[in-house]
Amino acid sequence: MRIGKHCVTFTVVLCLSLLAGGGDAEARRSRRTPDVDRLTKAQKLALRTTATVRAIKRVGRAVIAITTKKVVRRNPFHRAPYGYPHRYQRRRKTSSLGSGVIVSKKGYAVTNEHVVSQATDITVKLADGRRYKAKVVGAARNFDLAVIKIQAYAKLPAAKLGTSKDLMRGETVIAIGNPFGLSHTASKGVVSALKRTVRIKGRTFNDFIQTDAAINPGNSGGPLVNILGEVIGINTAVHRGGPGIGFAIPVDRVRRVVNDLLKYGKVRGAYLGMGVYDYNGPGVAVSGVQPGGPAAKAGIRRGDIIYSIKGQSIVDVYTFRRLVRKLIPGEKVWVKMRRLTVKVKVISLSPQKARALFEQRLGFALDSAAYYARRMRLQTRDGVVIRKIVRNGRAWKVGLRRGDVIKRVDRHTIKSVADMNKAALRLLSGRSVMMIVQRGRNSYYVTVPY
Repeated sequence: MRIGKHCVTFTVVLCLSLLAGGGDAEARRSRRTPDVDRLTKAQKLALRTTATVRAIKRVGRAVIAITTKKVVRRNPFHRAPYGYPHRYQRRRKTSSLGSGVIVSKKGYAVTNEHVVSQATDITVKLADGRRYKAKVVGAARNFDLAVIKIQAYAKLPAAKLGTSKDLMRGETVIAIGNPFGLSHTASKGVVSALKRTVRIKGRTFNDFIQTDAAINPGNSGGPLVNILGEVIGINTAVHRGGPGIGFAIPVDRVRRVVNDLLKYGKVRGAYLGMGVYDYNGPGVAVSGVQPGGPAAKAGIRRGDIIYSIKGQSIVDVYTFRRLVRKLIPGEKVWVKMRRLTVKVKVISLSPQKARALFEQRLGFALDSAAYYARRMRLQTRDGVVIRKIVRNGRAWKVGLRRGDVIKRVDRHTIKSVADMNKAALRLLSGRSVMMIVQRGRNSYYVTVPY
């Protein structure tokens, strides 16, 4: 009997403990999912404030709506109707909308180059409704990026630039801009793909971020933001094939371009330290390597066949030049050759150094024709004169001599040493260069191996 009583007692205690435990579990569940009706306004707001909302709040104040007025010339081949010549000869003013993001409290903002191209008047509108005038500080057409300065005396809210090195496919991103004039619109999506090649209005861009966040006309120049509220790209284009395919410029490239635009007003010329020429086959052949240059340090030799740079196939010298012009000093690019694949660090090349390399390759020294006009009894003051020439050099072998005045190099008209410096930057890679040379009162064409 005692054993039975103890069993009954134990059973009752166990049931009561189980019931108490179940009640505790239910209480814990109720604490995890509280009754919404019993929450205060502050508690409800805290629950609704997600990471996406916090990211938009963090960056939204720095996003601007850009309105530009552009002057479009009429088509010179357009025939005006009889009796209305003046009406059709006038310029036509148009307005366009775009977006941008402030990156400095001093009022510097980043946008696309095509947003402010040919603009005669720029007005920006902040998220709080303030309006200011702005002017272009610098623009890089090859990268479709521009920097504008907002003419405001007060400090402006600035967005934080993140990094695009560690982006992941599927990562949540937010596009903020002004599509179709609807100011400060946010759309959410993911990173669909990386390193996309995009062709926009006859121009080819690489390394773009692809996203399915809604991007429409008016979003151009606005920021692409990660879930932490950091800018990881600048929205640039949308695929014509259908919605859900947008493209943005990675912020690491944006940062390098903006630094050059703020410091120099333009993007510095990229230099790889080698020349190339076309040959019978895919790719281009290396005609020469500058000692101590980036290509030489990477192990590239004369005669190597280059197939691609930064993943972009090279068909001819024109393609090579176009790709080099879109490189940014400081970045490292993969160069694929027949012999091996190497990583080359891109460096900057000043116009003066470019002219020095040009003179070294051709074997002469150039100076201002205006300065030496009297001393050498020149018949012109425009152009650059050959002050010294190396016997049996490339220029000597084609017939050039001391006192000859160079008036044109390829498609570049030369009137001063500064013009020669700019032209030399375009002649870093090629097989030959054509020049117009004046000797006495006569001018003639000459082609010099380069």
